[in-house]
Amino acid sequence: MMKRCVACKKEKDESEFKVRKNGGVNRTCIPCIDTTKVHYEAHKEQRRKYQLDRYHDPENKQKLLDYQNNRHRQNPHLVGEYFAERKSVDSLFKLRVEACGRLNGHTRQKKNRDAFVEEMGCSSAELCAHIESLFQPRMTWENKGRYGWHLDHIFPLSVAAKAGIEVLKKALNYRNVRPLWKADNNSKSVALPPEWPTVEAFMAASENWK
Repeated sequence: MMKRCVACKKEKDESEFKVRKNGGVNRTCIPCIDTTKVHYEAHKEQRRKYQLDRYHDPENKQKLLDYQNNRHRQNPHLVGEYFAERKSVDSLFKLRVEACGRLNGHTRQKKNRDAFVEEMGCSSAELCAHIESLFQPRMTWENKGRYGWHLDHIFPLSVAAKAGIEVLKKALNYRNVRPLWKADNNSKSVALPPEWPTVEAFMAASENWK
């Protein structure tokens, strides 16, 4: 059967299109997808620099912050209702979301108190020092956020949550946290790291984590 690619506009055999998990067929052919990936990788560093420069322009940064604040104020139900409802029926989701909120809070405020952060296995100061030791060039605390770098869980929390409470608790440890540029974090998504390709491998490696 022939199918028209929405990218190159050519009629091609259906075998040149990737089949989705639900049984459907992509609208873009495989060669066009491969070309897009090559172009994306070639210009990734350029896009990252553009995003950082754009975000740190004082006037533009304020516009972005105003837009985000107004959107949240005008549509609080878009996020609030969904999170409240799901947290009420999914205890693992609740633990995951609340732990991530505390993680961002500790790093955003860079608190110096020595109180033990139970989920992280370290104090707030130790957590910030650990993240700073993994900074890549151009990373600072000032460019952490939507258009800069994100806090990434190397072994994805979504995968850990599906595996059970014990796996999730291990995945919340500070050793599983690193700073990652937005583009890299988005590209990674929920892919498992090469060093921990399975839940069993991750649990074996984290056996002695506090």
